[in-house]
Amino acid sequence: MKTFTLEIDDKVTLRWVEAGSSRDCRAWVLLLHGRTEFLEKYEEVFGGLVERGLGVISFDWRGQGLSTRLLPDDRKGHVDTFEDYLDDLDRFVRTEVAPRADRPLILLAHSTGGNVAMRYLIRNPTLFAAAIFTSPLWSLQFAPLGIRLGRLSTPIVHLVARRHCRNGDGRELAREPNGGAFEANPLTTSRER
Repeated sequence: MKTFTLEIDDKVTLRWVEAGSSRDCRAWVLLLHGRTEFLEKYEEVFGGLVERGLGVISFDWRGQGLSTRLLPDDRKGHVDTFEDYLDDLDRFVRTEVAPRADRPLILLAHSTGGNVAMRYLIRNPTLFAAAIFTSPLWSLQFAPLGIRLGRLSTPIVHLVARRHCRNGDGRELAREPNGGAFEANPLTTSRER
């Protein structure tokens, strides 16, 4: 896996990677990961795709991984608006993805990456031969039910968010409680992962 940087402007640089041989791959996969994720989390996925004869390119979103962090506390991933994500994706596609269009281009997007990818595909419907979404974060804009927070939790989430914004701490971290023990982990049954 080779690592590169792409300067978006004088304030933002994206870190990106390429895996697989550009001479030997039968198609290119652009992988867009989710919020709070980073490229290293997907090394196993990159390897599996390369083993199947695919080249892979991906980048850390602004405010995530080793791309430019936008707040003084670099533990906080932050973006002002999803339009910034779309602009970054468009720049990355124009400079790094489009030159690989001599082979089929496949979009693989997870979670927040799925949200940005769908918005991008609506604006640019012909570039990719296929698009794959895993647990996409699609809002009411794309799905009638949106994000399901449960009957009681939705009003509570809105109340807490409004209170934090009103108190001037709207950029504070929102965290899920951590159960601690692996057996209580609701996200995976794989100890390795």
